[in-house]
Amino acid sequence: MVLGMGILSIILFIVVLIIIVIIFLPKIMQIFQISKSILSNGSEPNLNFSTNTNSLANQTISEGPLVNYTLSLINKDRNENGFSNVSLSSEPSAQQHADSMLEYNYFSHWDIYGMKPYMRYTLLNGKGAVEENVAYTKSGVRACLGSICSTYGNLNVTAAIAQMEYNMVYNDSLCCNNGHRFNILDPYHNQVSIGIAYNSTTVYLVEDFVNNYIYWLNNTPSFNGNEVQLKGSIANNYVLSSIEVTYDPIVSNMSIEQLDQTHSYSYGNAIAGISSSPLNYYPNLTTIDADNYYTSGSDFLVGFNMEKLIQQYGSGEYTIAIWLDNSSANSSFIGSTYTIFINSNGNAYVPSNI
Repeated sequence: MVLGMGILSIILFIVVLIIIVIIFLPKIMQIFQISKSILSNGSEPNLNFSTNTNSLANQTISEGPLVNYTLSLINKDRNENGFSNVSLSSEPSAQQHADSMLEYNYFSHWDIYGMKPYMRYTLLNGKGAVEENVAYTKSGVRACLGSICSTYGNLNVTAAIAQMEYNMVYNDSLCCNNGHRFNILDPYHNQVSIGIAYNSTTVYLVEDFVNNYIYWLNNTPSFNGNEVQLKGSIANNYVLSSIEVTYDPIVSNMSIEQLDQTHSYSYGNAIAGISSSPLNYYPNLTTIDADNYYTSGSDFLVGFNMEKLIQQYGSGEYTIAIWLDNSSANSSFIGSTYTIFINSNGNAYVPSNI
């Protein structure tokens, strides 16, 4: 009798256990899948954070959660100051520079090859006009998405990004004459390339703001046999205002010490303007008479020769700056830049170190 009761108790225990498993198994599997997703950096939830705290230089965060978070902060700042949203640019210029600074441990608008933002932008096939903000924070790192965090130290990456963005907008006067603030709140910017790179001690943030209003045609801008060809159509009822050429001495590698001594940058020295007619000229600049200079409303076709300019200045970086007119606001702005790299033989080349 006692034996029979013992067997019955065991059977009842097994039945109850089976019922509990049947009821709670879906919940258990859901928890397991979420945990597995987090540990494997899967897509649900989307935690695209590397666990390599030594270097994230090869990590691609483009359109990841941190980039989208940064974009929301930028647009919040723009909206609160009366400006429209910027969209995310497809050019990886900002991420490339953030990765470079993290990998080589420096902080600058220049890179280790001596290139400025607009030079890198051209090499990465950018065809707008770019203006760069850079910022960094040094401490421990805790990378978070919502309430789920991967702990690398004692700092939240999202909090670090928020603080850097806030400082560039509201605490920028003493540091940088409000240069970062003006860049974020520039009414003509309509895109931004965002780069974020971090390890266990440092977070880098790069914002490459872009004016992108020209629909380029016939594979232009182009440079061939000293001839520059420009053909496109301009959006938003803006029109071509002027075309200038700036010059930088040929780039060379920079040490970390040299990079850390750099501050703000410019488009180089203005050396020439492109004239649509022999009757027009640029005061204080070399005037180049265009071979053809056609405009019709928002459409334009311009071609000119740079041989004499290259003979005069030699090797270096020649950047074509295309200025656009906004007649309704009585203002002009740079709508596109295109950098041409000339070597010591006077020939165009494409640097291979980016």
